[in-house]
Formats: sequence, structure tokens, C-alpha cells
Amino acid sequence: FDTELWREDPLKSLPGKNAHIGYLGHLNLALAARHFLSPSSPYRGLFHRVSEALARRYKAQSYGCLPTYPDEFYVPDNTAAVASLALYDRLFPKRATKVASSWLAIAKRKYVDPKSGLFVFRLDERGRVLQASRGSGSAWNLFYLWYVQEAFARRQYAKLRKHFFKNLGPFGGIREWLDPSREGDIDSGPLLFGMSPAASGFAVAAARFS
Repeated sequence: FDTELWREDPLKSLPGKNAHIGYLGHLNLALAARHFLSPSSPYRGLFHRVSEALARRYKAQSYGCLPTYPDEFYVPDNTAAVASLALYDRLFPKRATKVASSWLAIAKRKYVDPKSGLFVFRLDERGRVLQASRGSGSAWNLFYLWYVQEAFARRQYAKLRKHFFKNLGPFGGIREWLDPSREGDIDSGPLLFGMSPAASGFAVAAARFS
């Protein structure tokens, strides 16, 4: 899917400029986990190459976020890619990219939704907000932000519970939208009383914050 939209292979094009974070960010998380479990893994070299390519692309981006696909900028995909670099820096401190801390500083300044205090979901090619915070994206972010800055992730979790948690007595879940009249989509899944199965599932990863 990534290859089709970018019209190039994400690994063969590592020396290039196209971001490919929808693929490379998640691949790099898997490579970080593999290296943690097995430092002698044959994928160590690939871990270095992917991390260095992502770091170079982030440092060349003036407003923080990289596109998932051409002209499509999603903050949740950036939290995953940045988390992979935070893990890389911990595993290889002498080769630290220092992208995670700088990215988070920009995101806190530019991409926090004033209504919820959570990160917005989507940006345009100039870094302007196209879609405000939503349950699925905010819950997704929590898992990855834990690896970037634990204290901030805990605060984000508190805001998610405050603004998006819905308690119906015998059960509850995470609402997808602050506006209850909006419907579900491919990211949220079908909504039940406004609650999203995707958002509620992703939020389980943040249970350790409670």
C-alpha cells in the first residue's frame, strides 16, 4: 500500500526524501523490539539505516510532522515513528538522533487541540490543522507517547478520560468525537452510542497509566 501510493519501495528509497512513515515508522518499532530481545540480530544494520533515514527526514521538516502518504499528514503515524526513534536513542546513545524531544516540543506548541488538550488528528501540507482531536487517534497516541515522554503521556491519558470516556453503567468506552452527531469512519469503526471500538481498544494500552 505504501509502495503504491509513493510509487517507490520504502526500503530501496531510504537515501531519498519521501517520508514513508506509515511503513517505516512501524517497521522501525519492530526492529527496536527485535534488537532489544536479540542485540546480535541480523536486522541490526537495517535498524540503523531506517532510523537514520527517518531522523534525516524529520530534521529537514520545519513544522515537525512528516506525511504518511503524499500530502497526507496524520499526527498518530508521526507518534509511532518518533517513538521508534526514541527507542533507537536509548539502545544506541552514542548514535542518538535526538529527534523525539525536539519533535515533542514542536507538537506541544503547534498541534494540541485547545478544546481537549490532546493532539489533533490531521494536518495539511503546511502544518495547518485539518481535523481536530478524536478518540481513535488520541488513544493510539498514548501507547507511543509513553516511549517519548512518560509524564506527558500520563497527562494525555487524563485528558482522554476527561473528554472522551463515556460511562453507560454496565459498560463504557471511548467516544470518537466531541461532537456526538458525527458518524464513524474507517479509522473509528462503527460507533455504538458514539463510542468507537478502535478508540476503546487502543485505550487499553494506556491502562497502565491509571
